[in-house]
Amino acid sequence: MIAAAPSRRQNGKLRPVPIQQVSINDILPSSENEELYQPVDPADPEIVELACSVKAHGVQEPLILTADHFIVSGHRRLVAAKLAGLAAVPCKMLDLRRIMLDTFGGRNGVETSE
Repeated sequence: MIAAAPSRRQNGKLRPVPIQQVSINDILPSSENEELYQPVDPADPEIVELACSVKAHGVQEPLILTADHFIVSGHRRLVAAKLAGLAAVPCKMLDLRRIMLDTFGGRNGVETSE
């Protein structure tokens, strides 16, 4: 399902989550990603092509991270950004930590457009 990026509530109303630059070195992959999907292979031609696009145009869709910097959405974009030589990538930070995701059943409740 494709939906709008995560939002935060303020006075009962949804507001967009701000985009911030996060150092690639501070971002942690989620182990569940490899359980649900194939591991991201930096030599995969699709990843190499994505890396060329990222090098030319930057990361166009922000990664979605937990407050403690685990990836909810964006593992492929992170690998492509590393290949492109970026030091930081645009991210939207969720108001929850990894342990909260584990408690509430993973990313099923988080709708993103990856």
